[in-house]
Amino acid sequence: LLTFPPHALGALARPIAKKFPDVSLVFDWQDLWSYDPNYLERTPKMLRGRVRRWETEYFAAGDLHLATNQRAAGIIVDHYGVSHDKVAYIEHHYHPDDLVELNRSAESKSVQVDGVLRLGFFGTIDKPPRVPGRQLIEAIQQFNADSVCVELHTYGTPPRLTPQETINLEHSGIFFHGLVAHAEGLRAMRQYDALVVLLADLPNSRVVLSIKLPHYLQLNRPILGIVPGQSAIADVIRNTGAGLVIDSTNVNWKQELHSLLANSEAIRQLGAKRRETEVERYHWSQIAPRWVGFLSLSKPTQKLTPR
Repeated sequence: LLTFPPHALGALARPIAKKFPDVSLVFDWQDLWSYDPNYLERTPKMLRGRVRRWETEYFAAGDLHLATNQRAAGIIVDHYGVSHDKVAYIEHHYHPDDLVELNRSAESKSVQVDGVLRLGFFGTIDKPPRVPGRQLIEAIQQFNADSVCVELHTYGTPPRLTPQETINLEHSGIFFHGLVAHAEGLRAMRQYDALVVLLADLPNSRVVLSIKLPHYLQLNRPILGIVPGQSAIADVIRNTGAGLVIDSTNVNWKQELHSLLANSEAIRQLGAKRRETEVERYHWSQIAPRWVGFLSLSKPTQKLTPR
């Protein structure tokens, strides 16, 4: 079982296949590198041809290719030309042990300060062009121009800011708490009114399933997804009833966000139609048997069907 990225890891496939011809190769594609022009352009030109050849070899050599969602699996078939009977998908999962420490104590409640709506974001908030964090920050600044009605609290790598810029943003309701341990970040997310997922409209953004999304589901907080409307993440949010999607392909998504922020109670109720049976699909107890089935190369229970 080889997981990508890093794609150079696939170089292990050739000697393994040569030395152990009876061993099946399962490629776990967490990201489809060349499918996203952004990734391709950030690779030095002298290396692009080599990495493309690597990918072609990997797709040809694999006995089974796993993606993180059905949309990505479809791309492996349609874009890379892999036979549909060699492609399947397994979503990211959450596990109750991830929140053991939190569950030992009383569940954190969202803290409302003078009616302020508090949003939480876990991860790198500004990772252009894929994560347009500065656009989100500007949108909240504009909304809070007269008074702070909305706060955005981020946990992860902050954008590069001067000390004065950081102070100015805090006055506008934007707070950067920096890098924290995973458990600490999850604990922090529980205290906010809604949790934000943010992705710009890029090819890979439509087929990636964020690894933090199942954890957001486990936290049982409303999810505000500012993501491409036709994307794997949007599918999960809609199917679970866990929140609302603002389509980032719409050039006016900031206006839509402002309209939503104006009704803070509506945001707090975004997860009111949460469907627990759909959320349970991302529980490790549901995911583990599929891994066992795929790795034993038995007939997959959720194989990709041809279009």
